[in-house]
Amino acid sequence: MNKILVAVSGGPDSMALLHQLLNQKFEIIVVHVNYNLRKSAMRDQKIVEDFCNKHQLILEVHEASPMQKGNFQAYARKVRYDFFEAMGLKYEVEDVYLAHHLDDHLETYLMQKMRDSTPFYYGIQAESEYGSLRLIRPLLDVSKENLIRYCEHHRIEYGIDESNFENTYERNRIRNTILKGMSKEDKLKLKQECEAANEQRVKEHAIIAAHVIAFKRSMNISDLVQYADSEIINVLRMFLLEYDLHSVSHVEYQNILNFLRAQGNGEYKLSDKLLLSKAYGKLEVVLKAYKYAYVYHDLQFETTPYFKTMRSGKSVDAVTLSADDFPITIRNYEAGDKIKLRFGSKSVNRYFIDRKIPVYQRKVWPIVTNRNGEIILVPGLGCNVTHYSNNPTVFVVK
Repeated sequence: MNKILVAVSGGPDSMALLHQLLNQKFEIIVVHVNYNLRKSAMRDQKIVEDFCNKHQLILEVHEASPMQKGNFQAYARKVRYDFFEAMGLKYEVEDVYLAHHLDDHLETYLMQKMRDSTPFYYGIQAESEYGSLRLIRPLLDVSKENLIRYCEHHRIEYGIDESNFENTYERNRIRNTILKGMSKEDKLKLKQECEAANEQRVKEHAIIAAHVIAFKRSMNISDLVQYADSEIINVLRMFLLEYDLHSVSHVEYQNILNFLRAQGNGEYKLSDKLLLSKAYGKLEVVLKAYKYAYVYHDLQFETTPYFKTMRSGKSVDAVTLSADDFPITIRNYEAGDKIKLRFGSKSVNRYFIDRKIPVYQRKVWPIVTNRNGEIILVPGLGCNVTHYSNNPTVFVVK
């Protein structure tokens, strides 16, 4: 018997889905998120609890922490799907069933049209992925109206989210002012229009994929900016999906285009952890640099996220240590760092510029100092004049 997660809010859509899945020979784990923002939130949770108790289903409930700042819908989505993924790992489940329906699909398509966006898929996909999960949406051809009728016919209790009637969010405004006034024939025509748009996107995807492959071979910005703006955005969108960047807005892609075309080197923040680095005509997605400092009271050979200490290597990574040097510190580069070499004092930043080291690498470049704070080694450049010998103690490799 296949084990699945079913996301259930307590509304008619997810209650209908859960009821339909009962007779399909699945081992069901129900997952419910309570944001505690509505007076009816506990009512909906109790509806789900009662149903699960009646049918002897496993239920996992997550009490979401209050959002501190930002976009609530984006926050809620992340909380929800992160919880689903955690439950998938707990129960060793890969598939989660979601109750998105035809109206949700059409609302999404209308939002995309109004924003003049060009997503990889118009509307909502029947299957997609989130981390280790496969997201399955079997109700995309079923209207909200029919799901309510299903619940009433089978006497399934459900709750109505009163916030859906408020026009605070764009989706609600589309639902309450546009979709609500559409006939079944209008919705069918809109669904067919969406399908035709997706067929066209499939053809375009093949072209975009070829552009992405060509760009990844060189990572040259010049190879990217030769295309029209819309093509560049599509190439970037497909490229950034490899880094799980799914929610980059069209406006942000326009900002990235401006960043690419600006003179000089630089960095663009993609997320809390990732940066887009532009250096000497090349483009890379890199981890955000963090300050670090490793203190050693004796000689140790190890690998860190930023450097390795080794017993052998190149002369430009070598340093000869004495007892008076300890404790030594290996930290990241700081503005103004200089080292005294045999041929005079050298600015570390000048070394970076001469070697065309990208900015993101400079920020995490290891610098070795002795107990007095004197820089005694810059890996790749060499050790200072008083710490050179033919029998180095350690090699520090970037």
